[in-house]
Amino acid sequence: MGIEVQFNSALNQFADTLNRQMKNRMTRACQKVQGKAVDLIRNPSSGGRTYKRGGVTHMASPPGAPPNADTGQLMKSIAYQVSGDGTEGVIGTPLTYGLLLEMGTSRMAPRPWLQPALDQSRDEVKKILGERLNNANT
Repeated sequence: MGIEVQFNSALNQFADTLNRQMKNRMTRACQKVQGKAVDLIRNPSSGGRTYKRGGVTHMASPPGAPPNADTGQLMKSIAYQVSGDGTEGVIGTPLTYGLLLEMGTSRMAPRPWLQPALDQSRDEVKKILGERLNNANT
């Protein structure tokens, strides 16, 4: 029994280490995609229509391009959440218009920003998530 208790203790310690490493990796992967999404919105694209709203001139992005920043609220709202065990990460925004921009509406062509961020970060995310696990208790 003493051996069994020690084995369980070592197994629990290994599971805790694995959990910490997975959560760290998923956090880093989510941060990569979040940063790319912000960059796509921050760097304006030309070719869209120009209009005034509230006395301020705004240039929309062309259909199919990421949205140009207007107030900056979408960029500020992009956040991620990582599950407790580090096996899932979710990136998005609570702002309804983030979804409308991504998918488009009956009156507006899509201005995707999240899927392109994931697509452009895919190799880095795979590298982060595929890193070798350390045996050390970190």
